[in-house]
Amino acid sequence: MWFLLNSDAGYIFAMFTGHGHYSRTEQDRILELSPGQSMLSKVLLQGVAKRTVILDCCLQCHEGLLLERPEVSKYAKAAQRRVPDSAKCRSAFDRGITLSASKIVITTSCSIGEISYDNDATGGVYNSNLINTALDWANSEADSYSIGASSLSIVNAHETAAARTRKSRTDQNPTIEKAKTTPYFPFAVFA
Repeated sequence: MWFLLNSDAGYIFAMFTGHGHYSRTEQDRILELSPGQSMLSKVLLQGVAKRTVILDCCLQCHEGLLLERPEVSKYAKAAQRRVPDSAKCRSAFDRGITLSASKIVITTSCSIGEISYDNDATGGVYNSNLINTALDWANSEADSYSIGASSLSIVNAHETAAARTRKSRTDQNPTIEKAKTTPYFPFAVFA
């Protein structure tokens, strides 16, 4: 994670999925990077003012890229569907970052005191729901007749993914920390 702390970038997107817990002593989430090596999540909040941080890890209390799925490509090849233009998508994403106020958005896969679940086939339940929310949104955009660029904010994506996660057979309640002002960072774009 060294590059996050020393980046000259105007925006950082950091996603952590793995083991973790909440330290009442540190009043922070502890991210376990490898056996015997961990870091406080607040380290991800240093440096660049604009950032999205997604934490998919357990938060039990202790003292002390979106990948394209094959079916998306299959659907994109259908003649009646719009196909995203990567250059226009990148431009729309950059424009969304520029228009966003300097702020931080942090989503977590569960509330403090809970554990985060995963599935052998799909990975972390929350992250899987977050990615599927973006894919469902993109498929909807591909089917629409709208012209121009559109985006799904990290806040809207989280709200849908959190609802899906709560409906799953897990006892996790995803949370979000964000400024009260909009617009929020884009999580997915279609142009």
